[in-house]
Amino acid sequence: MGNISAIVICAVLVVIAVIAVKSYAKKLTSGCCGAGGDVPKRIKVTDRDIQQYPYTTMLHVDDMTCKNLSGVWKMP
Repeated sequence: MGNISAIVICAVLVVIAVIAVKSYAKKLTSGCCGAGGDVPKRIKVTDRDIQQYPYTTMLHVDDMTCKNLSGVWKMP
């Protein structure tokens, strides 16, 4: 009877180990908490006539900082 319970306990431990390895491998490929790894699908533009798009937008970003660089980058 003791031999069967040892086999069952070992089988449960093996299942837990397999689940843990799969979870760890997923975190290595896609990042923590599922953030990242998703590649947005590119949409091909079929209408390239600029005359049909009269509006433009200029975006200026001021005071960009980066933790790997010392100082603040200022856009002209």
